[in-house]
Parts: sequence; C-alpha cells; structure tokens
Amino acid sequence: MSSSKYCIFIGNPLPELFLVNTVNKNFAIGDNIAQNELIDGLYNEYKENLSVITIAANFNNPKVLNKKTKKQNIKLDCGVSAVAVGNLNYSRILYFLSLMITYTIALYKIMHSMKKKDRNSKFLVVSNATFAWVTLPVCFAKIFYKICYIPFLIGSVELPELTGISGIISKLSKIMLKISDGTISYVEASSKDYTKKPYVTILYSLKKEKIQLSEEYINTKKENDKFTICYTGTLSKVNGIDKLMTLIKKTKGKYRWIICGTGEYKEDFQNLSEDKLLDMKYMGIMDNKEVIKLQNNSDLLILFRSVETNIYKYYSKYAASGKLVEYLLSGTPIITNNVESISKEIKPYLNFVDYQNINAVIERIENIKNEYKRFEDTADKGREYVKIYANTKYQNKKIIDFLENTYNKKYKL
Repeated sequence: MSSSKYCIFIGNPLPELFLVNTVNKNFAIGDNIAQNELIDGLYNEYKENLSVITIAANFNNPKVLNKKTKKQNIKLDCGVSAVAVGNLNYSRILYFLSLMITYTIALYKIMHSMKKKDRNSKFLVVSNATFAWVTLPVCFAKIFYKICYIPFLIGSVELPELTGISGIISKLSKIMLKISDGTISYVEASSKDYTKKPYVTILYSLKKEKIQLSEEYINTKKENDKFTICYTGTLSKVNGIDKLMTLIKKTKGKYRWIICGTGEYKEDFQNLSEDKLLDMKYMGIMDNKEVIKLQNNSDLLILFRSVETNIYKYYSKYAASGKLVEYLLSGTPIITNNVESISKEIKPYLNFVDYQNINAVIERIENIKNEYKRFEDTADKGREYVKIYANTKYQNKKIIDFLENTYNKKYKL
C-alpha cells in the first residue's frame, strides 16, 4: 500500500511586523526572514500536507514582555497557519527547557493526527538549526514514527561564546546533527565539517518585492556630489564596526559616510555624526524601502567580518551574512574582507581587502573611486547574478529538489 508524505517545519518563524516591534530578544530578524521564505516554498510544494510549529509570544502587545505564554495559533506573512507553542520566558535555560517539552507535545500531536488519517504515512521534518531544544523533540518522535529529518542551518551550528550550562547545550548541536538525514546550509563548511550526510548549500534569497524596489531605484539613481560610502546592518564588533569607526575618523571628511542600523556601537555613531569635519550621517533604524534606496544611491558599500578572536573566527567561517547578497542587488561596488563563510558563487563580484590594515582599505577605496566604471561593471554583473540565482523562487526549488531526493533515497522510492 502506498504511503502519504507529510512535511512539518519546526522553528520560531513569526510575522515580520511583530518582530520589528517586540521587546522579546529571543528572535532574530535575519533568521525569521529565512524561515518564512522557506515555509513559503514548502507550502507551495506540500499544500495541506504541511504543518508549521513555532513559538507563542505576546502578539497583542509586542512592547511588553510576557513571561508566561500559552499555546495559540497564528498566521505567518506567507499566509500559512502555524501552531505557536507555549513557553516560560523567565530565564534562558527555563525558556529552552519549556520549549523542549511544548515542541515535543505539538510534534507528537501532529504526527499522531496524521497517522490516524493514514497509518502508512511517513514524515519529512525540517527544523531551524539543530539546537537541542528543537532536535530532542525530533529524536523522541523518531522512536514512534518514520521521519526523514533535515535541519536548516541558518546560522552557525554552535554558539561558541556561551559558557556553563548554555555552552554545554550549544555543543550538543553538533551531536544532534548525527540523527539528521541531510542538511540545508548557507555555508558549505557547516555541512561538510559537522556531518557526512548529504547537503545542499544555498544563497540568502531575495523576495521579488525587494528586487522590484531595487529596479525602481536603479532607474532613478543620481550622481552624488561627493563620493558616498554606506553601511547598513547591525553595529557590532562581529561586523567589524570598531574598524569602520577608525576608518571614518582617519579619512577626516574625505568621503561622505552614511550609516544605518543599531547595535552596541549606536551611541558612538551618534557622537561621530556631530563632528562636522567627518561628514558622516547616522540614520538609525530605517524601513526596508529606505535601506534599499540608500544602497542603490551610494557609490560604495562596505561590510567587514571580524576575525580578531577565536569566537569571531568561528563565525567568519560558519555563519554567512545575507547582507552581501542584499548589497549585490544594488549594483553598487562592495568592499569586504575575504572570509570562509562567503559563498564562492558571489566572490567574483566583491572587492576584497585586509580590513585590519586601515591604510590598505583607504588605498582600495581610492582605487575604486579613480577607476569607478570598471568596478561598477563588475557590480552590475553581480546584480544580474543575484537577480537570477538568489531569488526566493530559484532557491526554494533547489531546496525542494534536495528534500525530495533525500526523502526518496531514505525510503527507496
């Protein structure tokens, strides 16, 4: 007798509007976008045979942190309904322990319900990462049900900065990978170094709305009266922001700098923006449309990844930055440092520099400024590449093909 295939996604995807306004720090906007775009692709393939498990939060009042949250149902931006499990957000450990329990209950109930409809059913489970609070529920479910398990490694496999109990739980992630049947990853090293199972590497994908917006701004781009360099993103040392500040100070108003984002260096940039000799504007947090416009209208985009300590080196190897794909969409030349997590597919369109050598960075900027047409042509090629290969439709097809192939091989279909 033939069997039915049911797909279950387990993670923490939420509506984007909630995430922008919430004070809950257990979510990341980049991770959320990646999960929602994947779920959109899963729904297009599996329709009513797709179930999504996520995390309940204080959706009615995102400005207030709710310590105890009950299970509820929500609708994601892609239109898919999800079961949002309850949790206890009193401490990091209690939060994740409560999720292990509620994830397990929700996963078991969905599988039990599907099995009642079709006793020959098999399951394809996709998770956000392999952290213990996600993977242990899958381990439990594998005792009772036939599961093809494929985690989506959106960020790094481990969190090396964590210590104590949190650090031990983080290290369990690499052990948890052993129960998987394959992995989806933005960084090939994350799959190759941690598991011998099949994998597919993808690029951060661009929604068609973002591509359309960029098209509009490309056609209205104006020449700047002064060479303008822009950074948009998190103001953290992970992104080499300390070196960016040094660069801005050393160039002393030679270029116009536009900085957009927030983070640990927010106040430093607010102070720098008051120094008129530096010609630097700090824009804070801006909406997506304005960020795309800034990137398109700049002369140069900049992004560094720190490699100064073992922790930063780990992230530079295993945690990709979707910002570079977003930057490439603008058709504006980009300078960055060459780290292992950057996909080899987009490296030909980037301009690499030793970000720790400030004089070398300035020399590179001058080189781009003086031969701008040549570097702009390379940037245009990068723009065309990501439009074709980094769009959501293309990347989701790549993922679905891998899921189907891995599932069929496991069950010899």
